[in-house]
Amino acid sequence: MARRCVHLPRPVTQNNVGSRGQQSLESKTGALLPRRLVGQRDRIPIPHCRSQAGWNSCFDVGITPLQNCVASAVIAMQMRIQDHIERPLVQGVFDERQGLLRVRAVPAVDQRCLLRRDEKGVVRREPTSLENKNTWGQQSCFCHSPSLTEGTVRLAESDACKKIGDDQVLERNGPGRTDQRSASRNEASLMPERSAVARLQQLTTLALLAAAVVWLMMAQWSASPLRAAAGSLVIMFGHGLFLAMEFVLLRWASRADPTARAAWKQLLRAWWVEVWQDIRVFAWRQPFCWRDAPDHLGPDVRGQRGTVFIHGFVCNRGFWLPWLKRVRHDGHPFVAVNLEPIFGSIDEYSAIVERAVCQITQATGLPPVLVCHSMGGLAARAWLRQSGNSSRVHHVITIGTPHQGTWLARFSRVSNGRQMRPRNPWLLALQAAEAKASLPPFTCWYSNCDNVVFPPQCATFPGADNRLLPGAAHVDLAFRPEVFAGFLAILDSPSTNLL
Repeated sequence: MARRCVHLPRPVTQNNVGSRGQQSLESKTGALLPRRLVGQRDRIPIPHCRSQAGWNSCFDVGITPLQNCVASAVIAMQMRIQDHIERPLVQGVFDERQGLLRVRAVPAVDQRCLLRRDEKGVVRREPTSLENKNTWGQQSCFCHSPSLTEGTVRLAESDACKKIGDDQVLERNGPGRTDQRSASRNEASLMPERSAVARLQQLTTLALLAAAVVWLMMAQWSASPLRAAAGSLVIMFGHGLFLAMEFVLLRWASRADPTARAAWKQLLRAWWVEVWQDIRVFAWRQPFCWRDAPDHLGPDVRGQRGTVFIHGFVCNRGFWLPWLKRVRHDGHPFVAVNLEPIFGSIDEYSAIVERAVCQITQATGLPPVLVCHSMGGLAARAWLRQSGNSSRVHHVITIGTPHQGTWLARFSRVSNGRQMRPRNPWLLALQAAEAKASLPPFTCWYSNCDNVVFPPQCATFPGADNRLLPGAAHVDLAFRPEVFAGFLAILDSPSTNLL
């Protein structure tokens, strides 16, 4: 620490008072500064007080408590200001929930940040004068500096992704030790502990059940059982009315679409199936069972093709529960993500997809298959644009994804909802970037009875293997046997070399 002096007027006349005052001041300063002890290495030098003309030379007293407090506050303020000035901004950020060192971009970095490349090729920074060099080697962080080229930064991020291990996983409660889960890091999961969607849908489901019970009590079952039962059914299945309106809008908006127009009988059957699928997904799997199938990354998955499951709008990983149980039973590795914030920008989900792809690639050694439903397909495309490396993915499967927007999104007022409007600026920018880049193979499933993504051609992607599955509604489309069989065929395709 750089030496600094604090000059305060003190009414003292004896030289030995200064030594006693310095010791007292150092002890109090150490108590005031959080997580910092003032020891022999980090002493705060204060000049010995001596007799000065004009400063109450007639008194022979020590430093007052008020002066000690003022000096302590001044020194604490100086240290904090210098910490902010000299400590560079870095990309390494602790995730308190997971105890992991995550990477994020920062707008600027102090130029005094010294960079070096370690034996693994990862760019790290040297400690500054304010940091303890004895423990710095155990707290190395990724750093981005304007002096680095884009290729160097991308190389550092790629090496960090390929070398996820004990040296890049720090324990939450202190540096210098790897996470306790590092003994089985391939089995460790990035599955979050909480889900905002699950909490929201738990409250909604329980509130509807409570409202139905209250209605039964108020309607007096013994006096009018038909009225009581009808009211409870309307409360519990009221979402069916909104679904019916969506199917009517689908029929009207698809009149000029080149896809074969669905008949009313076909729409009625799709509506009935969708009502029950919504209850299973939004009232049971997502709010209460979203953690029933943990991510599968055991030590024996090396060389097997992995899968990253990406859900859609206002969903979580519980949406894929039947898929996850089947894939886990067959022994295939997978990671299922939660896209949050719920109503944030789709670009914000790229970091979540990046982390899942890194983990599945590290465990298997192969580029994974991305299985995406609805908005999840747009999140995968946004991640591919930011990644700039199509070879990191073996295949992308989208199910009911609004690749060209959806007519229904015109009623949305949230950020990711507006990004799904047809020909909105975000979607046009994404399409322009993809026209200049190479993309992995795409397989896109769509339906003429999709009550959320319509007209049907909006779910197709130029240059992809677009597969029409007639008669399937938006949620039901993801659980059709034909879709799962197509996924298994792609998953079992010949493997490439290990990464």
